Amino acid sequence: MVFVVAQAGATRAIVAFWCNDCLRGLPPNTTEVPHGAVAVIRGAENIPNYDLVPDDA
Repeated sequence: MVFVVAQAGATRAIVAFWCNDCLRGLPPNTTEVPHGAVAVIRGAENIPNYDLVPDDA
């Protein structure tokens, strides 16, 4: 799971969540950065090209 922010100290992020083994995950969505979570500044993230899990799966 990666929280991608526009700038350091931002409280809103785009979160990406995927499985490293099968490279399937949930669609990226916006959320608040949880307390204690590590956020990455946009452009420095390392998100693989994962497949989305369909809603009806």
